[in-house]
Amino acid sequence: MKLQSGTVQALYYSQKSNPLYSSPILQITTLSKFSFGPNEKYRYKANLSDGTHYMKAVFSSELANIFDSNEIARFYVIKLGSFTVRPKDNSNYLYIQSIAAYEKFESEFGHSVNISSGKPSFDPSGSNKNEEEVQKENSRQSVSPKSATNNEMHYATLSVNQEDVSKRFKEAANEDITDIKKIFPHKKTFKFKGRVVSKTEIKKFTTQKGDGQVFSFEIADCTGQIKCVAFSECVDTFYPLVENNKAYVISNVTVKPSNKKFSNNTSDFEIHLEKNTIITKVEDDNIPKYMFKFVKIADLASVGGVVDCLAVIKEAYPVGKITIKSTGRESAKRDLMIIDQTGSCRLTLWGPKAEEEYEKDNIICLGSVKVGDYNGINLTTVSNSQVIQNIELPEAIELLAWYEEKGRNIVIEKPKRIPKRSFISEVKDNSLEYATIQGSVVYLKEEGLFYEACPSETCNKKVLMEDNGIFRCEKCNYTFEKCNYRYMINIHVGDFTGQMWITIFDEGGKSLLGVTAAELKEMGECNPENVHNLIKGIYSKELQFRLRNKEENYNGDIKLRSSCLEISPVDYVFETKRMLEAIEKVSV
Repeated sequence: MKLQSGTVQALYYSQKSNPLYSSPILQITTLSKFSFGPNEKYRYKANLSDGTHYMKAVFSSELANIFDSNEIARFYVIKLGSFTVRPKDNSNYLYIQSIAAYEKFESEFGHSVNISSGKPSFDPSGSNKNEEEVQKENSRQSVSPKSATNNEMHYATLSVNQEDVSKRFKEAANEDITDIKKIFPHKKTFKFKGRVVSKTEIKKFTTQKGDGQVFSFEIADCTGQIKCVAFSECVDTFYPLVENNKAYVISNVTVKPSNKKFSNNTSDFEIHLEKNTIITKVEDDNIPKYMFKFVKIADLASVGGVVDCLAVIKEAYPVGKITIKSTGRESAKRDLMIIDQTGSCRLTLWGPKAEEEYEKDNIICLGSVKVGDYNGINLTTVSNSQVIQNIELPEAIELLAWYEEKGRNIVIEKPKRIPKRSFISEVKDNSLEYATIQGSVVYLKEEGLFYEACPSETCNKKVLMEDNGIFRCEKCNYTFEKCNYRYMINIHVGDFTGQMWITIFDEGGKSLLGVTAAELKEMGECNPENVHNLIKGIYSKELQFRLRNKEENYNGDIKLRSSCLEISPVDYVFETKRMLEAIEKVSV
């Protein structure tokens, strides 16, 4: 971190448009403890210098433990987090609520003077420099401790020897460091060190309490990985500070249980950044740049959740724009087909990750991507996902060698989806949005099995026949001599817990009846009895139904409407194995 002359001036006069005001870096030249009364919490006050001027500052009582433990002391250079400029006795002072970063130094930069009175902060030699000498010193780009600069209008950058900085970084970083795997909620004061492996964008949200914002990042050391989360004001403080692939020492945080639904790291806990949290950038080559636990594509269905995956890009499709229903915002979306030695699946990239360039046959490394099972096993990026092309890892070299020898010219099937099974009673009682059930056909309404549909591939809406015998689609505003016929079947399905109505559309109808809607229409025109016999043949047939359910209001009565996304026959061999495994678990 570097001091910049003019920072104190920008703060003292509240020059908020000045770039030096937004993330001020200052040196503590004096430091002492005080209290407003015997029953009041004590605080620390200091003189903060930019090498040319200093101004008085008071630290929040929440930061007292940092100075009590000598984690920060006199001559340290600090980067302010949350602060305000307050008036007192015809002067101004800083009230500091959080420190974003700090570095350890042994002596003062320059000989600063009080911005409000012109008095020196501390000058043991008592020497005075004339204006010419001061201007010469201010013209230097770097100064060592104990050098002086006094030109209040000159914006000179004050720095130190880079080797000394690296040495001090390493010395400070290795003091009382807690391994990430040893972080638990009961630890009250600790610091830990790690490398940021992924960082999310800032997300805005609205609650009953008002508007808010949040961002998070994953940080890892040689022992494990943990998620760090910042809310509200902490986002403004820490978001600009944290960079991917950089190492940091972090202290003064809160530890809470993590939600494994949104993280695949090794920790059962997550870090919440607070106003008094301190994040210090350090140089550390001992922390690995990448830490992944790769899952093969064939194992995605059984592992589920959030995973790491290494694959080859088989196909790269163009980027598109999608409007997110929940926010109304537009987001970039791109699909890739990826493969490894065990299978293939679809990868969906969102946001800035979708707008990057992806080339066929490249190695792609995925960190913290979400496994889905809609229309087959797939992977989707989330806010903290990592996407790295042509990564240099032993596993990547091995995969590329396989692809060049065998994978380039073969077609690999997608892994079979193993959905979570639900009973009908569970679907109805809990109003599950998506569910897979296994049940028998109880009844099928033979009236209105299909409808006359628009022949356009992108429409499929119901059409009307006009007086001249021509079909008209009101959505497309086109007329057609012929229309398509598509299924819309209402079926009653039951298991041992209950029964429910399901609406089945065209693809599901073909799977259920074994003929297209047009073929069924022709069959009925030739001999209606054939249609009746076909429908009777599916009664009591046991099938698996993938459902999407939605609650709807009918005249004040809330009902669950279920539509079928997919119908599949029962795999009795697999079901037998599944039941035997369940029985074995119960017997144990």
